Amino acid sequence: MCSSDLLALADQSSNAARAMLEDLHQGTAAIALALGAFDGDLAAGEAECRNGALRGTTAFVEGAQTATHFLVFTGAPAGAALVAAGATGMTICATPGLAVPAFSELTFDNTPATQLNIASDVLADVALIARLSCASRALGAAQRAFDLTVEHAKVRKQFGQLIGQFQAIQHKLANCLINLDGARLTIDNAADARDADNLNWRVFAASALAFAGPALRNVSIECHRALGAIGYAEEHEAPRHFRRVHADLARFGGAPRARAELADYVLGPT
Repeated sequence: MCSSDLLALADQSSNAARAMLEDLHQGTAAIALALGAFDGDLAAGEAECRNGALRGTTAFVEGAQTATHFLVFTGAPAGAALVAAGATGMTICATPGLAVPAFSELTFDNTPATQLNIASDVLADVALIARLSCASRALGAAQRAFDLTVEHAKVRKQFGQLIGQFQAIQHKLANCLINLDGARLTIDNAADARDADNLNWRVFAASALAFAGPALRNVSIECHRALGAIGYAEEHEAPRHFRRVHADLARFGGAPRARAELADYVLGPT
């Protein structure tokens, strides 16, 4: 999430923000991003910062185990707060699941924090870029799983034939390639639109997320099936890619949220 962190801090004029940017560039700091109310998942929780004290709970925080600081998006009032790891009143609880390493839940009880004045629309854009980043990472994991599966199909034999000669396997892999190329094109399009300051880049982003979610999940599942039992063995790398794809694509409300955003754009907000 480093690019998202940099975007959130880039326009800040405070000494704390400038010092943090310098530490990030020097590699002496690592920030974990807690989106809270801007996550899109109702279970993500929410925090508020008043008079330099942070209160509340935020979930689905990635990289908490190695972070030197936390950038917490607040909902009341909308803004952000910078918290040092080990700050008093902060509790970190790992929540194991599909994601490796595990996400964490952060609880703040009058935790000292540096409040940053960031507009809510900027916070929403940072959250959307984080969603695209996770979709891009899922694309990389799905591509690696696909490459492993293709190589497996070239050497694995059943009934005296290479499994890559069976049409059932060929069709599955061909569909996977189509899904991978489609996801890559939509994500690249969204990134290009954002870089070009296209006013409709959020629509491109929602379209990419709506397509990439089911497409990359399908790739992951079909690769698992084609790999057979080896795809379920923890000694093999395939299960790690399976978890990565599903964990990244289920975050932030997933494809259903992206479809709802597209519906709002086409039909108007409900």
